[in-house]
Amino acid sequence: MSRHGFEALPSKRQRDQRFWLGALAILLGAAALSLAVRSWNTRPGEPTGGDSYASLRHTDLRLITYQSLLTIPVKMERPSAVALDRHDHIFAAGDRVIRSFGEHPVPDIPLQEDPQCLAIDDRGQFFVGFSDHVEVMSRDGKLESRWSLPGPRACLTSLAVGGGFVWVADAGDRVVLRCSPSGQVLARIGERDPERGIPGLVVPSPHLDVAPDTASRVWVTNPGRHRLELYAGDAALVTSWGIPSASIEGFSGCCNPTDIARCPDGSIVTAEKGLRRLKHYARDGRLLGVIAAPESLPQDDEGLDLAVDSRGRVIALDPAARVIRIYVPMGKTVGI
Repeated sequence: MSRHGFEALPSKRQRDQRFWLGALAILLGAAALSLAVRSWNTRPGEPTGGDSYASLRHTDLRLITYQSLLTIPVKMERPSAVALDRHDHIFAAGDRVIRSFGEHPVPDIPLQEDPQCLAIDDRGQFFVGFSDHVEVMSRDGKLESRWSLPGPRACLTSLAVGGGFVWVADAGDRVVLRCSPSGQVLARIGERDPERGIPGLVVPSPHLDVAPDTASRVWVTNPGRHRLELYAGDAALVTSWGIPSASIEGFSGCCNPTDIARCPDGSIVTAEKGLRRLKHYARDGRLLGVIAAPESLPQDDEGLDLAVDSRGRVIALDPAARVIRIYVPMGKTVGI
């Protein structure tokens, strides 16, 4: 305002300055909006270059610490899960059947529905996960029990047996259930609890996996947060690690890792979809090496179900290729 209470008219120089300052503000605003839209449309961990994952599908050979031993066709249209018994015999589930592989295969075990996940206990019992329930079957395929688990959006994606418990991953309800061998729910793991420092599982797609650790502890994937989390039996979060990144150390895309398995020495094997790769990590999250590089796998949005046997062989079910891939550490040629 002027001293006389009226606004003084701006000079030509002032008008020119305001014009260019306004133009600059508009340009900066447009650039910021473009960057925001680009960030919104880019999944966490994805490269933003025009060539997408092309440049990331080439792996430094010095990082590869495993070699392919064997590839076994599963002869299924929709294979979904792989599991090992206490003798390291390989079983796969899919197409409403459980099928064994190895030197002494047993007859197929028929199922009434399409299986989603599979686990085998020390007695040889099969725990078969369907979309909304679990069936326990004897070695000869006899139905022993059927568990209807709580959860309005149940979508079972993983089963594991360990520490005297059965661990059930429900991607639909974003929770892992610790169950007794008879199916009683003893704890709910991974649910958001700010008071206990648990951020909650983020599961954008039907990929949620578990791997028993020691005693009553269990590793759980948190794919939307691009990390692994270790929980105690009382559902307390013990530790976590992982970063959202397309680099070899991190996990890329919207939701990775999709699958995990624990090695006999306590280290962890992981699988990713999209930019498909298998990696080997120490318990603290330090990358130990690459098991299968992206250029050695068909690129697909399906994960690779994992198991590790007592000799350290990594067994990966590849639903896209309909095969079981077996990997061993470099220099070892352990037979099937």
